[in-house]
Amino acid sequence: MTETRVRAVGREPNGHQAERDAQVVREIVERFLNQSLVPTELARGLAPAPVACDPSVESYIAKHECARRLGRTVRSVDSYMEKGIIPFYKLGRTVAFKWSEVDAHIKAHYRVSLKGLRGEA
Repeated sequence: MTETRVRAVGREPNGHQAERDAQVVREIVERFLNQSLVPTELARGLAPAPVACDPSVESYIAKHECARRLGRTVRSVDSYMEKGIIPFYKLGRTVAFKWSEVDAHIKAHYRVSLKGLRGEA
């Protein structure tokens, strides 16, 4: 296999550095695709077939999405997690939520303030 070397020096005198860089990138990509390191479908620009999801299975949401749905900050969600106000799943260093569980837990354990609903101060 022939090795392509790219100069790390400034521009060429005639100003064609961008064209030469693009050509080098095209050669590297072509060599990569010819080595069959990428599946044929991806090499041709076709995306793999999507995996069918069961619509009855609820997906997890991230902390920032939970905060957005609650109308609070991410820091508030952290506090709610510490206090046990909302249920969550810890996956390594990642935290995930199921919105239906969060919503059901809040409805079951906390009351709605009628004062706030009537617009009273």
